[in-house]
Amino acid sequence: MKKYYLVLMFMLSFGAVFAFDISGSSLDYSAKVSSNDNYSEKDGEGVLKLNFDNLSLKYSADILNNSSKTDTTMEVIYEKALNNRVKFGVDATLDTANGFEFKLDDDSEKTYLEFGMNKSMLLAIYPFNFGSTVGSEFKTEDITKVYYISGRPTYINGNANGIELGSKTIPGVVLNYRMNKMMNLYIGAGAVEYDTPGDEGFDLTEATKAYSWGKRVAVAYKAGFKYDNEVSVLSVDVVGQDDSEKDGALLKYAAAANLSLEPGNLIINSELVYTQAGEKPYYAQKNKISSEYGYEPYYKQNWVDKGDFAAMLKVGYEVTRGLVPYVSGQYLGENFIYDGENSANRLRAANRLRTVEEFDAGFNDSKSHGGLTVVKAGVKYNYLNATITPFYEYKMAKNAVFSPENDLTAKKDRRVQDLKKTCSTFGLNIKYKF
Repeated sequence: MKKYYLVLMFMLSFGAVFAFDISGSSLDYSAKVSSNDNYSEKDGEGVLKLNFDNLSLKYSADILNNSSKTDTTMEVIYEKALNNRVKFGVDATLDTANGFEFKLDDDSEKTYLEFGMNKSMLLAIYPFNFGSTVGSEFKTEDITKVYYISGRPTYINGNANGIELGSKTIPGVVLNYRMNKMMNLYIGAGAVEYDTPGDEGFDLTEATKAYSWGKRVAVAYKAGFKYDNEVSVLSVDVVGQDDSEKDGALLKYAAAANLSLEPGNLIINSELVYTQAGEKPYYAQKNKISSEYGYEPYYKQNWVDKGDFAAMLKVGYEVTRGLVPYVSGQYLGENFIYDGENSANRLRAANRLRTVEEFDAGFNDSKSHGGLTVVKAGVKYNYLNATITPFYEYKMAKNAVFSPENDLTAKKDRRVQDLKKTCSTFGLNIKYKF
């Protein structure tokens, strides 16, 4: 852990030593404890953001979890306006897992080049990723992230070490049009080329060899608008791609609508997100299809090639300046896929079976939550530069997917029939602005 503390101390002291202005910087910390009877699960994350003139640094670490592992990332973003019409940004990451490796983030939408065509129109070019996530509370993964078999091997699933996958996000261009002070619209498109076996009907469940290789092109699109009149904000975003049957993508389409209202002291936030799963998503862990416990190259779960939605309504009331109690309700459909812990491909019965044989044999065809309802209550308190938000969350699933055990270590006697349909969570979020 000393390595992470050294990086954190360096970032905190960097601005002070060289007398940089770091106003607008922030330090975020979140932690939660989930419980059900005698079951508990802990998790937490810390994020430090430092902003300088044209440079911003972001350091994040999972600093508390049951596995005692710490995942860290460090992001460096440089943005600069060359004149009143041209602006660019570069996003890089610093990998601290194996020493210090500094490299461009080749799936980031924060590397871009903008051209102001006139007072109303802005053209942006994204060489790596033209921005393919939607949603806020139910934020999706990149819809335009495509996968391919890495290295063009002749022999494919005969490798005991598994099949290595490469991945790309789709680059593209986005045209923004500002109609007036309140309304902004955008439309974008992009394409990417990736390797594919030469046989048009190639299927990893049947094929073991690929004697010829070719190229395929995946095309993506996006569109949306945002209306902001200071009292209410409405935004709609749509993203999709056309080749999920071949490129192994988790999602092929997603749309989101967000509405925020602030009439008087009342604060209302709502979100509706729809996702359409890919036609043939790869069943891979960390970009690798393993054959160690049964060869399953594709997801076989019930959500594949299906669409579903998630909805959220949150209502708060500012009792006094800086003090806002709130309540919220959420519903996630049985086949709803997004980048969160309650996604239908993650919150499943077999996720709680921690013996290797049970997990690998049952995960791909196990039941999901079947439909999830989440009720949440909390208090947001602002004091000086700090924001403190304690909260309580109660989850109710149609199917039993929550473990009753004391921990998440291997239990040979754990079975699906021991799982529960409800789970409680206590949490705390702290944010400090410099």
